[in-house]
Amino acid sequence: QAGVLSNAGLTSPRKREYGHWSEVVSRAGKVYYYNRVTEQSQWIKPDGWEKAESVIFPVIDRMERSREESGFSDTIQTDCVLSDDDMDVSYGNSPNGSSSSLSIENRPQSSKENQEDEKAIEEEAEEPKPKNYYRADCEEVALLHEKFHTENMRSADTLRSSCAFEIEFATQQTQMYRARALARTAMAKAGECQGEVTTLSRIQKHLKDSRQHFQSNFEPEMRRILKGPEEREEMDTAVRNEADLKSFSQAASDVAQLSETSR
Repeated sequence: QAGVLSNAGLTSPRKREYGHWSEVVSRAGKVYYYNRVTEQSQWIKPDGWEKAESVIFPVIDRMERSREESGFSDTIQTDCVLSDDDMDVSYGNSPNGSSSSLSIENRPQSSKENQEDEKAIEEEAEEPKPKNYYRADCEEVALLHEKFHTENMRSADTLRSSCAFEIEFATQQTQMYRARALARTAMAKAGECQGEVTTLSRIQKHLKDSRQHFQSNFEPEMRRILKGPEEREEMDTAVRNEADLKSFSQAASDVAQLSETSR
């Protein structure tokens, strides 16, 4: 079961070290892995540990045995670091305070087994390694977090842009349908107006014809009636008024009769 442990249990000596990880045996005899950079512990093996167990650690064990057989009896603490650019095996301080650091080139060639070990390490170093194979330190975690945040922001921006486009598209569609409806209404009203214009033209023509008919038929008669005979001047005022009323009544009756006939 994987879990994060406190670093209070680091009382026993480290058994293996690979990259920033150290293999530690707890007081209860259980093995867990401690990261010296993040100061966190976990039960599961970190990335690359199994490959180190199958390739790196056996070589280191054989080298230590060879050193002991050659007279180097100091207990050596090993720290194997595998990076993207290079890989080397360096040795830490011995318990008596002396520091020894031997590279592949200046390591003493004590036996044929040492040569085979060095060849295996060189072949391992020459193999192409994937990026970020050996660790995920604070800087890489920050980069991953920034990348994740950027991708999420990009996804959110894309979603917002898509929603905005759909809203704008729906708005444009609604406006287009509304414009079409208004156009149809305007065309219908234009047709109605055309009919009204035609009716108005007919009315105007009828009025013009009526005026011409009145002028040609009734105006001379009305003038004659209004002028009256010459003997009217000699009539009494009351008699003249009565005669005018009779004439007007007769003229109105004639006009009405002619209007009915003209229709």
